[in-house]
Amino acid sequence: MSDWVIVVDRRADFTGMEEDRAILRTRDYIALPQSLKLQHPKIINLSRSYAYLSQGYYCSLLAEARSHRVLPTVDTILQLRQRSLYSGEIADLEEELNRRVKRLVNPPGESFRLRIAFGYPYDSRFQAFARHVFDRFRCPLLEVTVRHGEWLKITGISALGIDDLDEDQHTLFNWALDQYTRAGWRQPKTRAPAKYTMAVLYNPKEELPPSDPSSLKKLIRVAEGMGVDVELIEKKDYLRLAEYDALFIRETTTIENHTYRFAKKAELEGMPAIDDPTSILRCTNKVYLAE
Repeated sequence: MSDWVIVVDRRADFTGMEEDRAILRTRDYIALPQSLKLQHPKIINLSRSYAYLSQGYYCSLLAEARSHRVLPTVDTILQLRQRSLYSGEIADLEEELNRRVKRLVNPPGESFRLRIAFGYPYDSRFQAFARHVFDRFRCPLLEVTVRHGEWLKITGISALGIDDLDEDQHTLFNWALDQYTRAGWRQPKTRAPAKYTMAVLYNPKEELPPSDPSSLKKLIRVAEGMGVDVELIEKKDYLRLAEYDALFIRETTTIENHTYRFAKKAELEGMPAIDDPTSILRCTNKVYLAE
């Protein structure tokens, strides 16, 4: 028997061929670890839900505690629960999506949801993009929600349960599972940890901002290659400013609003800032400039 173990809440949830793979119910894997005789099992967690403290969550948690390889990991489960936890990946994924869509003969004409099974998309137009998403979020079933526009915007990435598939969708899922298990266990690509973090203050509703959205996306991409994590922040994030190493203000500055307070706080924290408080004070005063 191979080392692959499929874990499902109900035996009927898995419609694929067992072949030489073991099939276990989630509750049995959690409560009866002795029922698994394999020394180095590789767990595919196909629970119906990965909600916090659900059976699916505990399946992955206990797999890691038992030194079993598992897909998805608890870290992936938790990351996909909140957009704020995976927002740092969005800019790169949107760049990849829009780059690929420009090459399509038949690009999407409206908002859509893309389902991905083990890196294989249910819409064949997005093969390369689906692999890109799966490399970032190793989860059996993913759904990427995309809002249509001049720039396709990813509004959400979520993990799906096996029960979210209809009968026809199970066919591709089982094929993708076979491809994945035959290829062996693939480790996700890892990025070198960033040396620094930089906050970019902006106002998404500003009519004439100093930097438009495409410029900010390019800034994020270039900074990543230089070992700097960039996070877009807004006025409401004032109390979090000290978490970063530097501040870059890409919002129209004035002494009378929050931009000056942000610059002043950065100065007090010893953080490099553009614009710095003195520059804001001078450049917003026409008498000073005239003199």
